[in-house]
Amino acid sequence: MAGMMTLALENDTQAIFFNIQGNLQLSPIKIYNAGQTKMFLWVDYDNDGDSDIFITTDFGAVHLYENTGNFNFIETTNISGLSSNIADNYGASFADYDKDGFLDLHICKYFRTSGQIDSSDLTFFNNLYHNNGDGTFTDVSISSGVSNYLRSSFISVWFDYDQDSWPDLYVANDLIYDGALYRNNSDGTFSYETINANLINPGGATDYMTCSVADYNNDQDLDLFVSNTAFDSNGNPLLFDNDDVLPYFTNKADILMLEMPSTTWGGLWIDYDNDSYQDLYVATGSLFLDSIPDIVPGYFFKNESSNYFTLMDTIFTSNHNATSHAVAKGDLNRDGFHDIVVSNDDPDIPFLWLNSGNSNNHIKITLAGTVSNSMAIGSWIKVFVGGQQYTQYTLCGENYLGQNSQHHIFGLGQATLVDSVHIEYLSGIVDKYYNLAVNQNYQFLEGGTVPIFTIPQIGSTILCLGDSAVLSAPFFESYTWNTGDTTRQIEVWQAGNYSLTAIDSNGLINYSNVVEIDVLPDFIITANSQNMHCAELNDGEINLVVDNQGIPYTVEWNHGAIGDSLFNLNEGTYVFNYLDSFACQYTDSVQINAPFPINVQSLVSPQTPDTLGTISLNINGGFPPFQIFVDDVLSSTNINNLNAGFYSLEIIDENGCSWEQELEVIYLDSNTNTGIFLHDDPIFQVYPLPFKDHITLSFFSKIIEPFDLNLFSEEGRLIVSQSFKTIFGLNELRMEIAQDIPAGLYMLELRSQSDSSSKILIKF
Repeated sequence: MAGMMTLALENDTQAIFFNIQGNLQLSPIKIYNAGQTKMFLWVDYDNDGDSDIFITTDFGAVHLYENTGNFNFIETTNISGLSSNIADNYGASFADYDKDGFLDLHICKYFRTSGQIDSSDLTFFNNLYHNNGDGTFTDVSISSGVSNYLRSSFISVWFDYDQDSWPDLYVANDLIYDGALYRNNSDGTFSYETINANLINPGGATDYMTCSVADYNNDQDLDLFVSNTAFDSNGNPLLFDNDDVLPYFTNKADILMLEMPSTTWGGLWIDYDNDSYQDLYVATGSLFLDSIPDIVPGYFFKNESSNYFTLMDTIFTSNHNATSHAVAKGDLNRDGFHDIVVSNDDPDIPFLWLNSGNSNNHIKITLAGTVSNSMAIGSWIKVFVGGQQYTQYTLCGENYLGQNSQHHIFGLGQATLVDSVHIEYLSGIVDKYYNLAVNQNYQFLEGGTVPIFTIPQIGSTILCLGDSAVLSAPFFESYTWNTGDTTRQIEVWQAGNYSLTAIDSNGLINYSNVVEIDVLPDFIITANSQNMHCAELNDGEINLVVDNQGIPYTVEWNHGAIGDSLFNLNEGTYVFNYLDSFACQYTDSVQINAPFPINVQSLVSPQTPDTLGTISLNINGGFPPFQIFVDDVLSSTNINNLNAGFYSLEIIDENGCSWEQELEVIYLDSNTNTGIFLHDDPIFQVYPLPFKDHITLSFFSKIIEPFDLNLFSEEGRLIVSQSFKTIFGLNELRMEIAQDIPAGLYMLELRSQSDSSSKILIKF
């Protein structure tokens, strides 16, 4: 918090000092904490513009205090959703990991318990609490993937190590555990990247205490320092330097001559002489363990232009041998040079080292968020001077149980003008300031230099696959979209964040809001159908299987039915329309087919004095093979040796569909000279019989539609076929036989246009 310094005390009221013109005065703020207070953080968790308080306690609980104004604090732990369980709470850090404008909280647990542990008990796991934006938090430790699973964690730090604008998390683990790097997947989850980033026990270090972040070599990426005990293979703290194209760390402690054969604790990056290179101060307690009274002073290494570090034994003007742990920096007397505060174990009082400064210049920058969180945590500050770029990242909770000042000092050496300062906020807003004077304090408000305009959006920002949205800007002189397009209006169909930089008629640069477009995953609709089994049965079925990631939807059919499944269907085309809750729709059809009905042509030969009757069947349609039953006796398509009489015929196909008819075999003696009807109601008679070169038909009723006369031999061969139009009032019709045919039995068929027929056996 600006103008304040705080020391965490055990079983006591916390020591909060006001900075009154460079003099520290104990404030009247009474925040008592019982137990081993580990970390005291100033944080605006409710985003109301003032600083609240968060405290962790080892062998105790955590505490959250809301600043209700004018430094009045009320404890809100019980209503905030934070656990009040007694636990081994150590370091904490805040960051807006999901970029919703509110700071989320990570708490380290120093696991000491042995034996069987309930894996669902979050008391023993590191906690990640998502800030709900209403003063409450939700524990997402397990679902996010950063619980760290029963490791002894000292402190964590949020920093964007891969520079994708999403805060990532590093956790310093003690004892046998590697430090843990978690990459932000930008969807509320994190990936364990310790191995991929080359952070598994680099240099043999295992007992990590601090994790301190800075761009020590001014290459525009963030480097990481962790402290260690003196009992590892090399006994040195480790420096990881992200120098590769991919986010990848390399241990450079030996190369950079960072040798500290002691048990080290808090680490602090500080450009103490403002030469633009970050130096390193490391607190230590002893050569080996804190319990051994072989106390050594802290280490201070000067950064020699990123090539190596030089140990500065004489930089402190008085004795600084103590068992030291936490360190932090700030500008106590506001002279543009960082000062250092160090917490010590009893009986030593804390160290407060005032920086005497030099002739080098500086620029001091303080940020405040408007669209992003109010503290602007997670912002990149980039200062450009004489072709060089200097980079800092805003943090809340860093080093070992420490919190640095929110005023960022950039050392400039002898430079007399700052070319520009670029502030990149989590919201995506970039403020740019030009030609700034040196040795000045600047307070920048997010969006303070950027004219922000809104992109009118046509259509939804949630698109169905294959759909598009139109983004159209107000009128400017020129346009540059982040897609590379340079037109006023663009059509987008891919998921992503879209923004526009435009230049107006005055030559001023204007920046748009960010429009986030989501594209729903493709849905798959599979239609499983079952055709009708028999021509006369309405037993068709349709079942739709919809795979759409669980999005609510409805299906409506063209005949009014609702739902995924239809039953008892007859032949036809069934059209469905799929519509989900995002208005994505799809139309298709499913065909239900009916089998061709069983069709039987039967030729019945009469019994005569010389021969027995026969029935010959020609079967089509249905689903073969067929079973043929004559009077319930299994038979074949040719049934012989039949006496005159009536026979019950049933045909069953593969699907169990049946066709039934009763046929008559008549007795015909040689003197019969009339036609014999085979089946159906007769509508005509024939004479003369036996016929010779013609046949005369005499009708019993009127013929009102076109028809064919077909003459077949006893074997079923077509002899003559003639077509006739409709004749009203017709009584007789003569059919000529134009060819010589042998004597025998013949079948004459009259078949109408509607496919009804009448048949008769006649003799030649």
